[in-house]
Amino acid sequence: MPWKEDETITIGDSKMKILCLVEDYPSCTNQYPMAFVHARNLVYVENSIDVEVLSFSSKKAYIYEEIKVITEQEAEKHMEKYDIIISHAVNLKNHVRFLLKNIFDVKKIMFFFHGHEIMAINKEYPKPFEFMKPNFYNYIFRSVYDKFKLKALKYIFFYLSRYKTVKFIFVSNWMQNIFEKNIGLKNIDKYVINNNINYHFANKKYNVKEKKDADFITIRPLDQSKYCIDLVVKLAQKYPQFKFDVYGSGMYFNHNYKPENIKLESKYFSSKELTLLLSKYKCALMPTRLDAQGVMVCEMASFGIPIITSDIEICREMLCEFPNIGFLNNNCVEQFDLELFFNSITFDNKYVENNKFSLENTVNREIQLIQKFSIS
Repeated sequence: MPWKEDETITIGDSKMKILCLVEDYPSCTNQYPMAFVHARNLVYVENSIDVEVLSFSSKKAYIYEEIKVITEQEAEKHMEKYDIIISHAVNLKNHVRFLLKNIFDVKKIMFFFHGHEIMAINKEYPKPFEFMKPNFYNYIFRSVYDKFKLKALKYIFFYLSRYKTVKFIFVSNWMQNIFEKNIGLKNIDKYVINNNINYHFANKKYNVKEKKDADFITIRPLDQSKYCIDLVVKLAQKYPQFKFDVYGSGMYFNHNYKPENIKLESKYFSSKELTLLLSKYKCALMPTRLDAQGVMVCEMASFGIPIITSDIEICREMLCEFPNIGFLNNNCVEQFDLELFFNSITFDNKYVENNKFSLENTVNREIQLIQKFSIS
């Protein structure tokens, strides 16, 4: 759909009006930031919910695929018109500041939690690769800031819940548990609703019979240790008879050995292109050390390609219902038997039946919650 920029945004006549707070948002020049928020907003609009997005990174209002994106100044001119404020990945710098600044015009708030915003990065994130380690002062600043952040969010959430109508939505049970551990508020109106998958993955299925280019496909940012490119390397070294295609960018292999059976490509694929690409491989190798949900792996599982991922709590929560899933121990990855896993793969109609991440079980539940919230 066409993209255009406008000096002003015309407000529609929908009965329910939502202001969505995000740090950044897709545009014609950059389609990536918080695309998972944009995907649900499109479904909201299809269901007669008038959505405007306040992107704190935007210097100018624009329209992207029917979604109105406005600046903070634009939003503050007409705060009284919004029935609900939705905050995705709340932060103190912008989201909280904006809410408190306009508190008298805020009616109802929904917080969606996606991960880092309620975590202590230095304590709970996996240690970065050696070449990516922050300097001492940045490390100390991050530790002090996160300690302050978690305490501040606790009191702010308590205050807002006491004086405003607030709902808290988590993308997984694991995410809710992290909230309760780090924030400590349990007597709140809370829900667990998974992120939905892209419709291309929901409407197409893995082609078992298509000729395969290689054995394994891995799609990962290379330099973030939580995405485990080092574990992919270990498996490639143990199984030189298998071919591993890695799609991702970063400096990891500038500092570390790359086995000959790993082919590296730095290329972006749309969701539609990914469904075509995945059928060219026998299995997706997608280990992780940390995820709030892991939407791409959920998309792959729903699509039907066999997957090897990590044996951690969030992966079990998201994927244990799917067939052809292998769980490897991150601490002794060499013990995972790739040949045995290949021999255990079977294909049947279970892929078609499993709609765990469909719109019906994800965004439509959000819409029902929003509709009830707006009239409560």
